[in-house]
Amino acid sequence: MTAERPAGPRRAVIVGNSDGIGHTLTRRLLGDGWIVAGLSRSPSDLRHDRYRHMVADVTSAGYPEALAAEADALGGVDVCVYAAGVGEFIDVTDLWPQTRALEVNLIGAARTVEVIVPRMAAAGGGQVSGCPASPTRCPRPRPPGTPRQRRACRPTCAACHWPCARTEWP
Repeated sequence: MTAERPAGPRRAVIVGNSDGIGHTLTRRLLGDGWIVAGLSRSPSDLRHDRYRHMVADVTSAGYPEALAAEADALGGVDVCVYAAGVGEFIDVTDLWPQTRALEVNLIGAARTVEVIVPRMAAAGGGQVSGCPASPTRCPRPRPPGTPRQRRACRPTCAACHWPCARTEWP
């Protein structure tokens, strides 16, 4: 059995929203009447009465506390989107960037879930979605599959069913 969601605007936490997918999603949610808390490594150019931003690095020791503070300041979280992401071409002679990519793209997402999901469970529900803003680029000239298969796999945000990324291939 799920608890009833409180009346009023829906509340979202967007991690990695100073640019790219997270920035666009934040603007979209604000336009749709949501209250949004954003966290990213960089300051945000967004200004809105229903928006608050915190500069936080998902790999820092203080990130879980910063995220918890933002979630609690919202009075609950209906949706959390993890849009932080880094990635570069794979260079097997220098794998440090790959370690960094794992820390941001995987461990950062896990730390986010660790903070947000218990709050959602206590409130009776919510949705968590991940759409890394900068997936690792592969030197491969074309993705696998036919053009029709690639179109069918267009990613969408589980929270709002809005396309998370426009993917165009040469």
